[in-house]
Amino acid sequence: MKLVVEVLGATDLMPKDGHGSASPFVEVGFEGQRRRTRTVPQDLNPAWNEALVFDVQDASALRERTIDVVVRNDRTAGGGRRGFLGRVRVSGGAVASSEAAAVPCFFPLDKRGLFSNIRGDLALRLYTSSPKKKAHAEQKHPVEPVEKRPDEPPPRTSPGPKVFFSPRLCYLRVHVVEAQELPHAAGLLLVKAQLAGQLRRTRPAQAKSGAAVWDEALWFVAAEPYDEPLAISLEGKDEPLGQVLLPMDASMKRTDRRRPPPARWLGLAKPGAGKIHLQVSLEAGYHVLDEPLHLCSDLLPAARSLWKPSLGLLELGLIAAQDLPAARPFCVAKYGSKWVRTRPAVSATNPTWNDQHAWEVHDPCTVLTVGVFDQGQDQRPDQRLGKVRIRVSTLESGRVYTGAYPLLALGPSGARKTGEVQLAVRFTCTNWANMMCLYAEPLLPRLHYVQPIAVGLLDQLRHQAVRAVAERLARAEPPLRREVVECMLEADSHGFGLRRSKANFYRVTGLFAGLGAAARWFGRVCAWTNPGTTVLVHGLLLVLVWWPELIFPTLFLYLFLVGVSRFRIRPRNPTGMDPKLSQAEWAHPDELDEELDSFPSSRPPEVVRVRYDRLRCVAGRLQTVAGDLATQGERVQALLTWRDPRATAMALTLALALALFLYAVNLQALASVGVLYLLRHPRFRARTPSVVFNFYKRLPAKSDLLI
Repeated sequence: MKLVVEVLGATDLMPKDGHGSASPFVEVGFEGQRRRTRTVPQDLNPAWNEALVFDVQDASALRERTIDVVVRNDRTAGGGRRGFLGRVRVSGGAVASSEAAAVPCFFPLDKRGLFSNIRGDLALRLYTSSPKKKAHAEQKHPVEPVEKRPDEPPPRTSPGPKVFFSPRLCYLRVHVVEAQELPHAAGLLLVKAQLAGQLRRTRPAQAKSGAAVWDEALWFVAAEPYDEPLAISLEGKDEPLGQVLLPMDASMKRTDRRRPPPARWLGLAKPGAGKIHLQVSLEAGYHVLDEPLHLCSDLLPAARSLWKPSLGLLELGLIAAQDLPAARPFCVAKYGSKWVRTRPAVSATNPTWNDQHAWEVHDPCTVLTVGVFDQGQDQRPDQRLGKVRIRVSTLESGRVYTGAYPLLALGPSGARKTGEVQLAVRFTCTNWANMMCLYAEPLLPRLHYVQPIAVGLLDQLRHQAVRAVAERLARAEPPLRREVVECMLEADSHGFGLRRSKANFYRVTGLFAGLGAAARWFGRVCAWTNPGTTVLVHGLLLVLVWWPELIFPTLFLYLFLVGVSRFRIRPRNPTGMDPKLSQAEWAHPDELDEELDSFPSSRPPEVVRVRYDRLRCVAGRLQTVAGDLATQGERVQALLTWRDPRATAMALTLALALALFLYAVNLQALASVGVLYLLRHPRFRARTPSVVFNFYKRLPAKSDLLI
């Protein structure tokens, strides 16, 4: 059997010849055999398109082998030193079983050391074939054997995990401006655009004098390589008027928002259908969201030229798992565009992996996701056993966090513990100054705030990005199945569930728990439950009234003391999933079954009717709360609307009297009297509501105007 490594090209390499360029070539090593490509002189984006063929001694052990690929600068062609431009180590598990199943993959070039200055991507295509089928490849692409460099490390032949890379995604913006030279009987027209299964339509526009204007932008998610064209069609009320296919290429990328995209006048394929005015651009200044924003592992823009320097290194050790109810468990870790998957353990409830991986960190406010799954057999889907999320910003630099994290799986019967996974995590910061400054910068690239995308459209594009990633990784060898990718990317994060609604409600009430505790404490102070505390509060408030310049220093000093006092009880280790916070321990089985149901629902009509009635009850309560909040605000507005003329006249008279009174009285003395009145003894308090509260409750609202 033969191993074929097609070296397609590289992008954005580091200059090495002293003149802002490089003359790169590629060396590939496999089982002691080494091949190299030709040298491309003076090119930072070279294209080789060469196939390097290697002999495979043991086909059954190919998955356990590693292909070493090194990009170097040839000093004989372009001058300078024979510099190191980057390397890629590809696991044998990434090799496709045939040429038809192989797809081009972009691999980020890795550094040789921590302080190496390396950038760029390398495009490879790897597959196996018999000697007869690939004999022509050796004749068409002659290979040049190279001797092993003395400083080159030996190829790694120990068993290794499978490494995947997400496709490089970019937002495609199609600005449909107008169409001209249309048939006079065109009527209402709309433009339909389609790219890789994504369909967008403009609003209908009336054709007048052979022209129609839309001035509308359509957004898509495009993945490299851009091998599928953009289909634009102009459709009328009854039938399409014409169509045009626009090939995609990297030259459409736009990183500077001040430079408008080029205008294109495209003639429709159907004769006499007219021409259409478009502005098509790949908006590389945006970050393509394929995860929820609060769980993102990557916040970089699509254009590598806009990336900020690395802040450090995140290292993960996938050690082992215990008590798994699985036949072939495996572990998947995802951070940024790099995915890793361990070898599936055969009939092991306590598998041991001992795999180590590393990622460059560009933003500490990102999340590393680790999931454990059971490999499905006989075309059955992979079953999720649990996930662990670790936020990088919660890790201390240089410290190794080793521990066992519980795995929780949510099913129709409730949350159950499916075992534990042992991880070792370390974050090493190499640029403290940039990391501290990063906390003051926007979370997303600047273009998201200068030219924002609508929230609804952004969510729709995220689902398209998830689908693009799932389709690309499903074609890998071995494939990373769609259910695994969707679970890791939280594709169903916006799905409805009463359990999630309750969890978010209790999170909101938890935010106001401190205010409620403070209100209860102040109530006890006003009730003179502890006279000593009440006297001290009297003194503190009077001091702040007569010396108001002490208010803000006292407030910030209090915050400082509270933060220092909580340092001793800070979290020592990253925490796993919290079933209590998730309301998974007390959820009703029917609520969980509703949350896990597909969309649209696959349950019987009787079950759907019961759930709909239950949802109506919950929505009725929310409707009542919203109405009460609106009533309170409308009563305040009613003070000046003269809807109740007597109440408005009394309010205006009181406002005038207070204005004259406050103009003549010392404000500090008035505030002191207010403090003493507020903290008066219960003996001087009435059991009925105050005059102000009674007046407020009698003001009219618009609730009596509702049908």
